[in-house]
Amino acid sequence: MKKSIFTATITLAAAALAAGANAELSTASEFRGYQNCLETYSGQFAGLTTERRYLLGRSDAGRTYYINATAWDQGKRVRVGINCETTANGRKVLSREVSDTHFTPISTKPGVQVAGQ
Repeated sequence: MKKSIFTATITLAAAALAAGANAELSTASEFRGYQNCLETYSGQFAGLTTERRYLLGRSDAGRTYYINATAWDQGKRVRVGINCETTANGRKVLSREVSDTHFTPISTKPGVQVAGQ
């Protein structure tokens, strides 16, 4: 009896972890756009480190990525805010911009988030 309760608890915990992990996944084209956005800055920042999460704006025309990161600048870690627009399939970067900002989500409606500074 104890073994079956323990097994059921482990199974429920694994299912909860899997459900939580799936909630954070991007589509293949969104992840491709994220990677292509970061590749455009390859070699331009010393020790560029991105946060685990990024903000994403979706439209029929394409995707807008808001990526928070840090990099080394004159011996100090500094904030780097990367903003890229890509095609909807993520294959082409249409525009890009870097600033010393930190993007945060701003809820405009239940279930809808946009990036703010």
